[in-house]
Amino acid sequence: MRIALFVTLLGALAACGTTSGKGSAPTSTSVSGRAGGQSFAVKDAVGLYDTTREYSGVIITDFSGSCTLLASGMTVPPSTQLLAIEVIANGIGMAPGPGTYTLGTTQNVAFVVEYASSDTNCKETVSEQATGASVTLDTVNTTTVTGTFDVTFANGDHLAGQFDAPVCNVDITNLGSKGGSCVGSDQ
Repeated sequence: MRIALFVTLLGALAACGTTSGKGSAPTSTSVSGRAGGQSFAVKDAVGLYDTTREYSGVIITDFSGSCTLLASGMTVPPSTQLLAIEVIANGIGMAPGPGTYTLGTTQNVAFVVEYASSDTNCKETVSEQATGASVTLDTVNTTTVTGTFDVTFANGDHLAGQFDAPVCNVDITNLGSKGGSCVGSDQ
């Protein structure tokens, strides 16, 4: 149920809303490889850490100001890419902490990785869930989430990298709740 909720929310996140322009890439987050036929130009990363809802992870985007936008319940702007890596606990009473999480293993957690992109009309152009993935969370706390990842998708796309993201006070169950879709969106 929690996995399905996250996947649904990620679909809403891939719709477009209102935001400011793109900014410069953070120096401590990098992504190599290709997804949806294109490379990923990192502009921002937000760490996810919520002990009440029992999740931790990172959302990496190609637009700046992600935390403000996502925390407000808005959706993302047109012509964007995002990679969401989410580790969700199953009733353990806390957010998953440091460790290596591999897709397909049971560790009292659900592990979801999805890549999404949209075009200039906010139409979702790519939405891929990983078929193989590993993430190592090195630091997980109320201020920072750091780690590395290696992700493959069914069509052969592959992304790998590292992140050092400040935690954003974002409730993933609220993503997209205040953002209207723009003209041309099928959301």
